[in-house]
Amino acid sequence: MESNGVVSIKVKIGDKEIKLKDGKKLKLKFAQQFRIGDRIFNGVLDSINQITWVQNSQTKVLQNVLDSVATRRFGVMTFKEKLVSIDSVDYYNRQLERIQGELIEDIEKIGYYPLVLVDDYDWINVDKILEVDSRITFELNLNKSDLEKISVFFIYKDLNSFISEYRKHYNLKFIDIPIKNKSSMIIVGEKENKLFAAKRILNEQSTGKININLKKIDSTELKELLIK
Repeated sequence: MESNGVVSIKVKIGDKEIKLKDGKKLKLKFAQQFRIGDRIFNGVLDSINQITWVQNSQTKVLQNVLDSVATRRFGVMTFKEKLVSIDSVDYYNRQLERIQGELIEDIEKIGYYPLVLVDDYDWINVDKILEVDSRITFELNLNKSDLEKISVFFIYKDLNSFISEYRKHYNLKFIDIPIKNKSSMIIVGEKENKLFAAKRILNEQSTGKININLKKIDSTELKELLIK
């Protein structure tokens, strides 16, 4: 998946977290324009705070659409707000693209920024699902076997996308990892508050056992490694 924005919302009275009443929705307007293929995903945290993103197919959106009746009646391009399924946003955005290309210059007037109605808002991601180039399965063989924590990040260059995995030293087999564009993997281990890391480029031939030589780094070096 490629992200187009993520938010986490918590509402509290004092120290007590509160939720919406049954049947009520919260309106959200994201800063980024919705792209063709964007959908809403809710984040579910597991016991080690790793997020799994689950598509919310029930999402409703307030979308600006062309009011053809008013446009014909008054002779002026007129739009109205319409409650639609998230799956319908692609259709209306394609319609707006044609209008923008033929008739007007300011696309913001006709609404590429739909209002999303949600009732589950702890973690919300706007994503579109990508077609991957291939998938690989492999197992890591680290030069350090006594690490207390191991994090593996799969980074996809020129995409707003990454995958994170948190593992123990005895569970380092990865199955069906997607490869897209220029893909890389960053392995970070921790022991006694010391960091060890390495980076490896991935391609279709990155299968079987992969030997990784972790080297001691500090937090600044780790940050530089992640953003390269």
